[in-house]
Amino acid sequence: MFFKNLCPSTKIYFLENGIKTRAQALEKARSIENLLIQLDEEDTLKEPTVQKSSTSNTIVTKVTKPESKQGV
Repeated sequence: MFFKNLCPSTKIYFLENGIKTRAQALEKARSIENLLIQLDEEDTLKEPTVQKSSTSNTIVTKVTKPESKQGV
């Protein structure tokens, strides 16, 4: 087996999910990586934006939250 040197939890994951080849493992890892990137991008879009401006002796802080996209 190609994954004889992996940690036990990884071996169990591969066996439980029918992953038997290195190519299958790499494909699964890429799909998980893409999912994590997508989730991170969605979280970034949801974070509020802080804008600060000052005039004379007054400091104004404005927090805006991006509008959520429906159906995403």
